[in-house]
Amino acid sequence: MRIKNLTGYMLGNEKKIHSVGAQWDRQDANVWICPTLAMAKKLMRNSQQNTEVLSPIWTTIYRVCGQDVVCTKSASGLLHTNKSSKLIVDRVVCHEVPYEMFEQMENNIINKIKRESRENKR
Repeated sequence: MRIKNLTGYMLGNEKKIHSVGAQWDRQDANVWICPTLAMAKKLMRNSQQNTEVLSPIWTTIYRVCGQDVVCTKSASGLLHTNKSSKLIVDRVVCHEVPYEMFEQMENNIINKIKRESRENKR
């Protein structure tokens, strides 16, 4: 189905930060779009509670818009498109870093500082 004026929600994490006003991807790729904010929040919460098997931990919800985007709808209600370059990041809706993930990032920074300190002493 072709959606003339698509507005939806996409999930992201710390590996790739998306900027407001920019294309989701410069080159087309396969992506999933949540048609509602409630669905996006549920998927993000599930990923942070490790209830989704082999799923990344989502930390950010972006609202995206697009013109004349060809999509298919999955049985779960998600929209799928292979034209991610047509999607523009409209705004950041939510950003939540789970405490365990924050702790891990903090430990990584401390370990990096200790390692660099040891290397500088040599």
